[in-house]
Amino acid sequence: MSRHQRGVRPQSPAMKDEPFARNITPPVARTAPPPQQSRIGTVDSGILSQRCFADERDAIRYVEAVAWPDGPVCPHCGTVGKYYDLSNTRLGLKKCAACRKQFTVRIGTIFQSSPIPLYKWLQAIYLVHAGDGLNAHQLHRTLEVTYKTAWHMVRKLRALTVAH
Repeated sequence: MSRHQRGVRPQSPAMKDEPFARNITPPVARTAPPPQQSRIGTVDSGILSQRCFADERDAIRYVEAVAWPDGPVCPHCGTVGKYYDLSNTRLGLKKCAACRKQFTVRIGTIFQSSPIPLYKWLQAIYLVHAGDGLNAHQLHRTLEVTYKTAWHMVRKLRALTVAH
């Protein structure tokens, strides 16, 4: 097998200083593609940086303040303000002093029995209802949840909007 067949290029004395005899254009620096416009760009993203949108504990406090301005209300018996705070057991957990049943702010809402953190629900509510809204695929990419989860969230939020 000759040198040419093995892939080694024969060099003449004039070509020893040049990398190749043919014209080689220098590599062109690639520029980053222009950023795609996101639907979030049309929404005030400063709101999403608030603490209630970033932390589960703060999200629970925020929803409690909105849902119960006069203090916690037992969803089982309707007693207002008489409860034991069991937050050291589970975030937001309370026990009614009258009927002795446990409850959280999630009971009786779309958040009930949802494994999705409350702060992600708050982000979804804001994003779906702000501006033109988002579809499930955009929500899935934004909140970093599965598409199936995002689809269920959007479906629940839209059903709630139609009902009211």
